[in-house]
Amino acid sequence: MKRHILTILALGFGIMVPAITVRAQASIGQVLRSIEENNPSLRTAAAELEVQKLENRSEALLEDLEVEFNYLWGQNAEVGQRHDLSITQSFDIPTLFGMKAKLSGALDSQAALQYKAERLNILKEAQSLCIEAIYCNKIRAEYDVLLEYATRLYNATSRELEMGESSVMELNKARLNLTSAKARVARADLEREKILASLRVLNGGKDVVLDSEEYGEAPLPAQFEAWFAQAADANPVIAYVAEEIAISNSSVRIDKLSALPRLTLGYMSEIGHDEKYRGLTLGVAIPLWKNTNKVRQSQARVELAKEKQVQAEQEFYSTLRSEYDKAVSLGHLKDEYMQSLGEADIRGTLFKALDHGEISMIEYMTEIDVLYQILEEYLSVERDYMQSLAELNAVFL
Repeated sequence: MKRHILTILALGFGIMVPAITVRAQASIGQVLRSIEENNPSLRTAAAELEVQKLENRSEALLEDLEVEFNYLWGQNAEVGQRHDLSITQSFDIPTLFGMKAKLSGALDSQAALQYKAERLNILKEAQSLCIEAIYCNKIRAEYDVLLEYATRLYNATSRELEMGESSVMELNKARLNLTSAKARVARADLEREKILASLRVLNGGKDVVLDSEEYGEAPLPAQFEAWFAQAADANPVIAYVAEEIAISNSSVRIDKLSALPRLTLGYMSEIGHDEKYRGLTLGVAIPLWKNTNKVRQSQARVELAKEKQVQAEQEFYSTLRSEYDKAVSLGHLKDEYMQSLGEADIRGTLFKALDHGEISMIEYMTEIDVLYQILEEYLSVERDYMQSLAELNAVFL
């Protein structure tokens, strides 16, 4: 093989290293903040939260004031007419009224947790897409180097053919190599555009710029159990089911007190043909049928909420434990790939073999393809590792 081609190859591969140059571009955090601000589903969820809070407060208010008016007439003019007016208001016992107000606050907290869970799901999806986008940026940067190398190799071979120092067969090999490099770049671009389109949807139709080739800091927890306790405290789903137990217990106490008689206080007037009566009214509402089985239903909801809490905690622990073990394995594998790519002198050996005529162009390109295959595997493992870390730390978003 000619020294002209070897020089070109050396220039091309001089910039191909596993470590990617850091560029000042939008970070994952900036993209997530934009999506949190512009996401239509989150705006809808925030509006629903306010509506739910208003509904909760209305449940703690007094019963509606009842006004009744009667217009009665007699069978003849001597009897005359009679007008009746009645205004009444029902009152719960003070303890029950206070408990309803407290329950309203607990329902507000639960609604806020539901919104937080919705927010978390959207940001988790967005973060996963951001990691995929950065992976595409990183692999595209490597493919750019490969494309530059393939272009230089093809141009050099063309010049060698014009000088009679190469063959049509070698030019065809260089052309196929260039076509393969272009195809890799095109596939990376298509995948990146697909990911950015999904991010654009999450961002309320606004374009997302994410050209960074750095994932950012995401350390793996050193000790799982201690870290899991913090993650469980931050998990809105766990907090939601715990709040459900407290709400159900409050409902039991409210239903028990609701079985007590309720007072009705009011004003009443009767105006007849010759007589007028005005005065206060006092009544007692005795619940006989409306609250039947309500206490037992509330107690059953408490037990159901406890079962849901146990299930949610077990599922959350199992999911994160599995994800943690996966991240540990991927981290070791990533380090092994990085060490291999950093220590192996494959390119220098290939250059020397090509210069000495020990290998042909097709053998050289085959070895380069193997090198890129390993590099692709490394970037894929690195991406999967970052996805696993993102899943572990999603509750802290």
